[in-house]
Amino acid sequence: FWRCRHNAYRADGAFGQYCIILPEQEAVLTIISGVRDMQAVLDEVWKHLLPAMQPGALPADPQAHKELRDRLAALSLPLPEGQASSPEAERWSGKTYKLQRNDLKLESVAIQFGDKRSTLRVRDERGEHSIEVGYSTWLKGTTRTRGHSDEPIAACGAWTAEDTYEVRICCCEDVHCPVLRFHYAGDSLRLEVDPNVSWESTAVTTIPGRASLPGAGLPSHAP
Repeated sequence: FWRCRHNAYRADGAFGQYCIILPEQEAVLTIISGVRDMQAVLDEVWKHLLPAMQPGALPADPQAHKELRDRLAALSLPLPEGQASSPEAERWSGKTYKLQRNDLKLESVAIQFGDKRSTLRVRDERGEHSIEVGYSTWLKGTTRTRGHSDEPIAACGAWTAEDTYEVRICCCEDVHCPVLRFHYAGDSLRLEVDPNVSWESTAVTTIPGRASLPGAGLPSHAP
């Protein structure tokens, strides 16, 4: 617990989780966020919420209530800005890229591209994981990529350049929303993993990769 401005005190959690008690206003604010700049969240509270708190009750305003309800219902995390497809997409669609050894312990990646829906396959020490990726919309699913059993996620993606595909993954019950950028160049891949927050470093992890040969890693058959 910490004392803070305006005679308030608060409980702090990781990455911007707050429980703020304002005794003079007889109010408690609870906030869930996944940000690197935690002070920015508090600054918005003092700038917008605190001045709006008045001693008396507000008069009924059905129209304002409806507008607020509609706005809350339409809130969404930002989608990647880009195109549904690329003239070069067919070259890399479905191709598996073996990744160099990395701290995230990712072994290989592959994306089957489609105009409205793509499928991302990731292999790590726990096996292969499949994630459905929408375009201009979040596709919901589950994954075990973080070692959690069937963790709810949503994913969306777009081509931000002819050779670059960006995937955003939102952990629906957590604050982690990493961005994966796939930079293709023939049989080479440069994967960038950009975390919004992390217990370790929030720096972007860059992982080189090479396309696997057809049949590589599969058991051989006796003649």
